Amino acid sequence: MHHPLLSRSVVLIPLLLASAHGAFVSTTAGPVLVDDFNDNDLSNFTSTVILNNATGFNVGFSATDGKVSASSTDATPEQVLFLQSSVGLDVGQTIILNTALTPTSSGLVDDFGLAIASTATPTGLSGGATGDTRTGGTYSFLFVAARSSSNEIRSAGSNGTTNFATDVDGTIPEDSILGLFIKRTTSTTYDLGYINATNVFVPTISRTVADTNLGTAIGFYGDLRGATLTVGGWDNLVLIPEPSAALLGACGMLAILRRRRA
Repeated sequence: MHHPLLSRSVVLIPLLLASAHGAFVSTTAGPVLVDDFNDNDLSNFTSTVILNNATGFNVGFSATDGKVSASSTDATPEQVLFLQSSVGLDVGQTIILNTALTPTSSGLVDDFGLAIASTATPTGLSGGATGDTRTGGTYSFLFVAARSSSNEIRSAGSNGTTNFATDVDGTIPEDSILGLFIKRTTSTTYDLGYINATNVFVPTISRTVADTNLGTAIGFYGDLRGATLTVGGWDNLVLIPEPSAALLGACGMLAILRRRRA
């Protein structure tokens, strides 16, 4: 559902930030392309299973043609964080995950999206063990994800000791959004939401987490529950610095990247 506090939407004016060679111009004030995944190399990301209800690990991540996908080989719940810490999320900054998701009507749980955490290597399960490390007090995380099988944007996470109730925004087809975002509004508060087809940032929930290390790591969240399930199309991690002129360039960058993919 949408929350009255977050009913506002932010319209961004696209700016062209590419050079003649197609590379993005790096400035301290402009959006920063963290990874476009063109090399299909995910070696700087670490996969951590934080919830597993069946023996064996069944969720994995891969990149093909510059797009990141997640897949599973079992229908039981398994939640995974896939994180890097070369770039973090500071106060006033926004991290964007661009999308070109393929519509699906599988009816299965196929949550896949953007995540931040207090570390790139949170306490996780090992050796295919069952369990749940989300409330062990050693790390915090937030995610906003698309459940393409039911046209939903979903958000949850943990403050380290307590799991947040899942916020669900329905009737949002995955092929009608340009991406997902998390904005750090203060040292302990975050807005999470999606970017609609007209480049409007639509916040769906605000979260407060006392752990000021949250945002140290950025990456992906997956909760897939299907024996032969693959979802993907996530692309282009973009970091937007403090708002003003920098904020205005974000959707321009995403539009350029999407055209380069076409």
